[in-house]
Amino acid sequence: MKGTYKFLEIIFGIINVVEDLIEALAFPAILVLIGLFNDLPWQYYVISISVYFIIAIIIQLVFHFVFKHFEKGFLHSFLDLFDKIFDKRSDDSQ
Repeated sequence: MKGTYKFLEIIFGIINVVEDLIEALAFPAILVLIGLFNDLPWQYYVISISVYFIIAIIIQLVFHFVFKHFEKGFLHSFLDLFDKIFDKRSDDSQ
């Protein structure tokens, strides 16, 4: 059974990575389509997509540092909750 869970974890991990890439690249693709439809020069693409990624990096950094303080307490309580749930399930199955 552990092998099945490990296989599903790998498959869902790959699906999650692909989904995140599609989500991250959807907005730049829209910017490229707008540029193609309006016959804009190459500078539009460089500036718009670069600004998008710079803003995304800044937002990620802000969220990382702002929520780092709150993460410790919340993460600990969630992990305790999951430990209790999975320990009960493993005790029942034995």
